[in-house]
Amino acid sequence: MLLPLAGTRLAIAPARAADGEVPSAYGRMLLVLDSSGSMAEPSGGGTTRIAAAKRALTQVVRQLPEQSEVGLRVYGATVFDKDHEDACTDSQLAVPPGTGNRGDLLDAIGAVKPYGETPIAYALRRAADDVGDGGMRSVVLVSDGIATCAPDPCKVAAELASSGVDLHIDVVGLSVSGGARQQLQCIAEQGKGTYYNADSAADIVKTLTRVSQRAVRPFRLAGTPVEGSRTAADAPTITAGQWTDVVGGKGSPDATRHFRVRRTMPGSTIHVTATTRGTVGKWDQIGVTLTGPDGSECDKEDDYRDIDQYSILSTEVVSGRDVPYIEDDCWQGDSLEIAVERGNFEDTRSAPFSLTVFEEPPATGVEQLPEWQETGAYVAPSVPGRAHRLVAGSGFADAPRIGTGRYALDIVPGESQIVRVPLDWGQQLTVRARFPAGTPGVEDLTGIQGPFGDLKLYTSLLGTMSAYASGTDNTSIMPGLRAGELTAMSPTVRYRNREAYGDGQPVLPGDHYVVVSMNADSDGDTWVQPYTLEVEVLGEPAGAPAYEGDAEVTQPLDALAVAQAREAPTSAPTGPTAAGGPAGSAAEADRPADDGLSAGLVGAVSLGLVVLLLVLLLLVRRRRA
Repeated sequence: MLLPLAGTRLAIAPARAADGEVPSAYGRMLLVLDSSGSMAEPSGGGTTRIAAAKRALTQVVRQLPEQSEVGLRVYGATVFDKDHEDACTDSQLAVPPGTGNRGDLLDAIGAVKPYGETPIAYALRRAADDVGDGGMRSVVLVSDGIATCAPDPCKVAAELASSGVDLHIDVVGLSVSGGARQQLQCIAEQGKGTYYNADSAADIVKTLTRVSQRAVRPFRLAGTPVEGSRTAADAPTITAGQWTDVVGGKGSPDATRHFRVRRTMPGSTIHVTATTRGTVGKWDQIGVTLTGPDGSECDKEDDYRDIDQYSILSTEVVSGRDVPYIEDDCWQGDSLEIAVERGNFEDTRSAPFSLTVFEEPPATGVEQLPEWQETGAYVAPSVPGRAHRLVAGSGFADAPRIGTGRYALDIVPGESQIVRVPLDWGQQLTVRARFPAGTPGVEDLTGIQGPFGDLKLYTSLLGTMSAYASGTDNTSIMPGLRAGELTAMSPTVRYRNREAYGDGQPVLPGDHYVVVSMNADSDGDTWVQPYTLEVEVLGEPAGAPAYEGDAEVTQPLDALAVAQAREAPTSAPTGPTAAGGPAGSAAEADRPADDGLSAGLVGAVSLGLVVLLLVLLLLVRRRRA
């Protein structure tokens, strides 16, 4: 028997951007809602699963930013008989992804009734078509049960995720356990997404009010797409700029990607940074090697993350005349080979990465500049006064620019938050993230010890700083009922820091980045964790080098964005899109600590069915590095 979806608007073709259209800053999200018969069963909180899901979705849709593209697909909504020939293809695109469709979404959600079978694999394949093949795309599956139709949805999720690096499949399980929960968790893992557990509809409105104030933007790696080669001999030549590509996982022939960069100024210094989110929740590593024309190794660095960390992987290498211990060929040669390698220990999936290449003019009178020094002991920020509300960015490109001050934020498990702080020559940065004692409800989810938190600093070219002051604690267990803090302090920005070989030193001025991360809960539970971020810039500007030709270096990433935009028609080798969009420049000036600062947030949340609301709101702008 067939049952039409009363009051819904069915469509065939997904909404897609026209050729040449500038991609939206927001991700494209498709909600995939289970409307099978089992959704009529009770959920925690005295209501049915479908009623709780519809209530949550209704509130989510009403508070979504109008600029975000959102759609709805349902399955199991029209065919009751499991032996009917259409039972395993019973899925409809109720509302295509788009803007200006909130009324249609609300009507479609209100019309859904629990009815038929559970063709998850078929619905996922259609959902991948619905969101299109460009930009940041997210499919959010909301389900309460195991698939009743072949093929295996876990295998389909892996197939879809591998076909497009910007597609993530996140899953919200409604009151599930046993085999059903295992299958939904597998779908999320293979779909490069995250699984979230929801057992009740408690505290939805309260939590939704807090997160609805946040902008919803996708995590994206800034750069122009380029396709690296598997061998050095076939490496494409790139210029200074920001580029994106894809590096393979364990055992892949694409686990190393090769490029070549040419000098445009004799004696210049070449800086290269590789940045990736990798596979969160997995052991992961990314490394970069610079090689001279004669095969000499000029510099080699890597960044590593263990299974308990959610920080962004980013490593920077330098090759120039004033870098000690390198061969003459490394700074005199007219080109350098770049090899980006992913040292993934257990995951075979590929990962998008960005490649930042900056050519620094030769400096004169270097021996007169301040020498590199040990950072010394940690100095806590001295920032009295009230904390101003701030919404952090989810990526380097959308991070808000801040200065010395105290800022009030909140974070959820499985999230990284980013802000940028300008530093001039002779200045350094000290940071403290302070977490208050949790509530008894949070302790029920976390136990006495919470998940791991991480505080990392990144240079003006996005390289991870590994040289922190003594007495800092930048990785720690987040509090349950106990208060806690994370601390970090950068070295002073000095030209001659490059003499500290392999020590993650800031060697150029410009925006430096503060990243606070919190790993996901293994059971899929989540909550909102408030914290205060204290930031202080120490020292007065001093020690700027004199560059040949009276050149200046102040904001390297801004300079790259301007130069690359100018050269865009001819500079970029063709290749598959890895992370979308050219690099965007930072704000023109420091922003004081004003209430309501916002730049976006990546997230995913749950305290009972709170997870559904928060996940859907925050996954519009998915990831995450």
